[in-house]
Amino acid sequence: MRYAQLVDYQGLPYIEALGNFQTPIDMNPSRWMRTNIRYEITEMVETIKSKVDFPDRQAVAVVEGKWFPHLFQKVDSELPLEDREKFLDWQFRETYDLAPDSAHIVHQRLSGHFIGSQLNYFSIAIPEEFRQAFSVGFDKAGLTLTRIELDAFAAADMLSYAGNMRHLERILLIGCEAVEYHMNLIEKGEIVGIADFTIGHNSEIGIDVLRGDWSDIDRIIIFLQTLLKGNPRRTSPVDHTYIYGRPLELDRWERLLKGPEVSLFNPAQAFHLREPKVRNSSQYTELLGTTSNLIRMRFNED
Repeated sequence: MRYAQLVDYQGLPYIEALGNFQTPIDMNPSRWMRTNIRYEITEMVETIKSKVDFPDRQAVAVVEGKWFPHLFQKVDSELPLEDREKFLDWQFRETYDLAPDSAHIVHQRLSGHFIGSQLNYFSIAIPEEFRQAFSVGFDKAGLTLTRIELDAFAAADMLSYAGNMRHLERILLIGCEAVEYHMNLIEKGEIVGIADFTIGHNSEIGIDVLRGDWSDIDRIIIFLQTLLKGNPRRTSPVDHTYIYGRPLELDRWERLLKGPEVSLFNPAQAFHLREPKVRNSSQYTELLGTTSNLIRMRFNED
């Protein structure tokens, strides 16, 4: 479990604490129904509170997208809003075979993306057991859980905060975590594709999770795979690629993706840190992305 704390120090936003600790429990969805998981979450939140100097009552949680069912959906723009959401709910539950009261489904419209009369939405289902367990756990620890965010969106928020992406149409954001890789395809500031993938010994890329336009992501996978195999450089299907993650993995990608349209991304450089020499700061990208939202709300852009 990773944590960070935002403080106001003489009118400037600072990251006061940035650290992590091994969770004492297996945060597996199959355990959410158990009553004692609420107390275990409480203990973890208490551990975080003991590691920061000035606890704040408000907290935001960032969770891995693979925990929850999520989907990019299309719907007819001619439908009234109420009917549109009913259709999205129905289509989502049919896709994942969800019981009516088992999860709370949130639909987020991707405002800049539509084809003809079709609107694009991103939908995610948060199981009720998870919502209750986390809310109770944070409440018992004396904190108010104000929001639960998906890691992919938090990482994109970090990029929009720290990177110069306003003039770019299509951006690829790749996160490197040990043997796993996370890919976000961003168009005009909004995520339109998510993929988790692995790289085999023969440089073949295997997709574990994919949400969004398959043809779009497939072109990117072919491009990356060509580079990994040492073949001649092809034209990139995106305007720019940002890569973050473990130092050893970053070295590997740096050798493969040298070029003006590629940047290695260190999110910690976008913040005032009380302890600037944080090892592997890229592992906090998603967390700092959420923190950047808090900074926008509490401070002006300067």
